[in-house]
Order: sequence, then structure tokens, then C-alpha cells
Amino acid sequence: MLVFGSVILEDGCYVGIHSSLGLNTRMGKGSRLGDLSWLEDDAEIPDGQSRLGSPAISAPVNLPRAHHTPRRAFLYGCGHLIALVLMELMVGLAALPVLALVVAGIAQVVVEGVYYGVILALFAAGPLSDVGFCLMSAAFRAVVWRRPHPGVYPVDSVLYLRKWSADFLMGVSRTAVLPLYTTLYLPPWLRLLGARVGARAELSTVSQISPEGLDIGEESFLADGVVIGRRRMFAGCFQMDVNRIGRRTFVGNNALMPVGASLGPTSLLGVLSTPPAGGVAEGGGMDWLGSPAFRLPARLKVGGFSDDELFRPSRGTYARRLLVDGIRIVAPGIITTSGLIGFVAAAHGVYLWLGIPGLVASLPILSFGVAMLEYLAVVVMKLAFMGRFRPVVKPLWSPYVWLNEAVNGSYETVAVGALASLLGTPFIGPLLRLLGCKVGRRVFLASILFSEFDLIEIGDHAAVNLGAVLQTHLFEDRIMKSSFVRVEDECAIGNHAVVLYDTRLQRGSKVAPLSLVMKGEVLPPFTSWGGIPIGSRATASAQP
Repeated sequence: MLVFGSVILEDGCYVGIHSSLGLNTRMGKGSRLGDLSWLEDDAEIPDGQSRLGSPAISAPVNLPRAHHTPRRAFLYGCGHLIALVLMELMVGLAALPVLALVVAGIAQVVVEGVYYGVILALFAAGPLSDVGFCLMSAAFRAVVWRRPHPGVYPVDSVLYLRKWSADFLMGVSRTAVLPLYTTLYLPPWLRLLGARVGARAELSTVSQISPEGLDIGEESFLADGVVIGRRRMFAGCFQMDVNRIGRRTFVGNNALMPVGASLGPTSLLGVLSTPPAGGVAEGGGMDWLGSPAFRLPARLKVGGFSDDELFRPSRGTYARRLLVDGIRIVAPGIITTSGLIGFVAAAHGVYLWLGIPGLVASLPILSFGVAMLEYLAVVVMKLAFMGRFRPVVKPLWSPYVWLNEAVNGSYETVAVGALASLLGTPFIGPLLRLLGCKVGRRVFLASILFSEFDLIEIGDHAAVNLGAVLQTHLFEDRIMKSSFVRVEDECAIGNHAVVLYDTRLQRGSKVAPLSLVMKGEVLPPFTSWGGIPIGSRATASAQP
């Protein structure tokens, strides 16, 4: 069932980072919705009032005082356009060495019948592209965006254009150098960009960070989808500040740390959670969960692993991981470069056979065919490296974890892009089954944010909406724990909701947008749930 509804935002509204508004909602003049907050369907925030949390409740949403300046809209717009063009040119220039290498390899095959150049291009394209982008972005920050002073500044300013340009490059990095994330090669690059990253800190595929304001203690862990210090926009101004994360602290998947928020040493911020207001989280040894956050009085911890397996590996172990992380970086480049060479060869053959009209008509078919071949390469890689996924408990410094991340790197870089055009269609299910996912009939999938594919079970007529995550593993305490996520017939998971492992959504149960289903929970049939975490917020749903 497809449902439409209106969303009305009146003058002077503020909607926080990663927040979600339901259908038929209204925000009155000057109203505010805090970070990581969900306004339920048919809800309204009266003029001048504020709401916070998922689901949103009445609470203050504090913003620094805005310092207004006279409008300079035309000049600012021209400057922004120039900055956009310059950033795109810089990204293109960073890719030129790779393109030149591929073209030279193809030319060598055509002219001399020698394949050395093509083989070199296959293996060197990925690393060369990553190195080029990393050096270019580091040089840009060294010249244009040195460490700024925290504060509140007007948007219509040269300072904001510099900040926007720096953030643009960080956003592009999520595509350009995505295989670099999660590896041991990422922290050195972030240090070049101005971040303070302690020894043996782990950064997974974080969603958004501002390196100039990032201070991470040694042996800390940032999981997938984390947002830290994203610039806060309000009333024609933006805010910058430093985010500090203490030693051996864990920040969970899709957690959000607003500008200026900090966490003390040996702390934990749970999945899809935000720190408490007022700086309370700066104390050490605290565990926080939810939006708004509450302190966990107790948390089950897995033991049995040595310090060498979790925090301080031997030199030999470190070297072996460097090798596997190198495979994670190189493999997507080999797959995509092979696809590019295959596409060019096929297009050339079609041109010789059918001429320009036939080539133009066949380009969509060729593109789709190459994308599917690249996807099949990821399937083969998964089978070769991991075989069939089963529930496991493994320490961070183990080959199982590294190889799993190598497969995830190619899946996120290659497969997700290849399948993007098929989201929401009947064709996505059969392709995911090749990876090991159990996907029923007539399933609506607008999100394929999966990892251990054999542990995903989705029943008939289910719906997984945009940005929803079926989280089959967690890395708390640097220990990987994975297990099944079972979504039965006719279930619906809302936008940007997260369902943790060892859960079972029974037939017809529904999870609202921006909600967290905790591990081990079983949702009864035909019930509706919402909130971070969903807790006991259940209401009966009409059974068809």
C-alpha cells in the first residue's frame, strides 16, 4: 500500500539533523524539532514550541544565538555556484590518472595486441584513484580550510563557502574512496585532513564527519553510519565546534553526535542514539541509549578474548590485517575497471556491427549488462571469501572479521550501485537471493543495507522502506556478534528504522520510521511499534 500525506513547515522552523516528519504533520512558526527526532503522523508542533526525541515529546531544543548580517543573496549565490564548479573540477582532476591508465591499457591492446597495460590498470586503478583523491583533498584543506575557530557564523559569507567546499569533498569521499573506510589506511588520511585520531582507533563506514573538529581517543571504535559534528544550520547561520571521544569508547551504528557533543573514556553510545544534553556524557565509563538518551544501568558483555585480540595485536597480526585491508581497497577497483573495459569493448563491437544508431540504442542494455556482471563478481567474491554466513562471536583482530569487511567493501562500493536502479521493483529479490538472503514473494525493498546476507529472512508481502537497516551484527567492546534478523509476512519497516540481530518481526507487525528494535525482541503479530528504542510502545493494529 502506498500512502501519501502533506508536511507543512511555516516560517522560521528548525528541523534537526537526521530527523523525520510523518505524514500530515505541521510545524508552526518558529517551532523546532531536535536532532534524531521523529514527529508522528498527524502530529503538530504549535508556534514557537519545540519537540525532541523519537517519538518527539515536548522538550527544549537549544540553539546558539543567531548573529544576523545584511542579505547578500546574489553575491553569495554566485560564490556558491563558483565553489560547486571548482569542487567538481577538482574531483574530476583527481580521477584523470586512473582514466589515463585505463585508456593507455586499452590502446595498447588495440594497437599492439599486448595485455600488460590492461592488467596493470585492473590492479592499480583502485589504489591510484584513492591516493589521488586523498592527496588532493588534503592539499585543499591545507590551503583553503585550516583549523577554524569554533563559533556561530553567517551562511552568506566566504567562511561558509570554504566550510561547504571542505564538507563537499568529505561527502564525495563516501563514493570516491569508500573502500578505504573501515581499514587501517583510513586514520592516516584523516590525520592529514586535520583530525586527531588516537592510536589503534577504528573507524568504520562513518556517514558524516568534520575532520577539523574531530578528536578521537586511542582504541576507540566508530561503527557504520555514525554522524559526528555535522554543521548545524539555523536562522541564516551555521555552527562549528569540536567533538571529543574518549579512550576506548564505542559509538554505535547510525548514532549521532551533534556539533560540540563529547563522550568520556570507556563509554558507549548505542545504535541510533544521541548523547544526553548538557554535557553529562563527558564523564567516563557511561553507557547511553536512545533519543532522548538515557543511561543504561547494566549491559551484558561478552568475555573470553585477550587484549591482543581486541586492542593490542602483535606485529604479525597487524601485518596480516594490512594485507587483507589492501584486498578490500583493490578488489572494487578491479571489478569496476574490468566492467569499464568490458563496456568499452562491447560498445566498440556494437558500433562496428550496427553503426552509431545501433550503438546509441544499445547503450542502456550494455550498461545494465555490465552492472549485473559486476554484481555477479561480488557474489563470487562473497562465496569464495566467506561461503555461507552463520551466527558467530569473533574478536576484532581475527581473519573472519577482516574478510567479512573485505566482502562488505565490494558490496557497498559495487553491488549497491549496480542494484540501485532496481530498488522498489520485483527484480531486486531474486538478485539478493544469489547472495544468500531469503526474500519472499512480492516484497518491497527500498533499502538493501545488509551485511551477513545469509542471516536475512524476509517473508512475503513485506516492506523495507528507504534507509531502513537490518543489522545482523554489532561490534560492542570490539567483539563482533552476528545472528539472524527475521521479518515475517506482511511486516513493514519504516524509513531509517534499525532492526538489530536476534529479532523476529511476526506476521503483520509494523515498525515506525526512525525507530530501533533492540536485539532479542519478538514483535507480536499485527502490532505497531515506534521510538528509539521501541520499548513497550505497542498498539494493536487491525488485522486484514
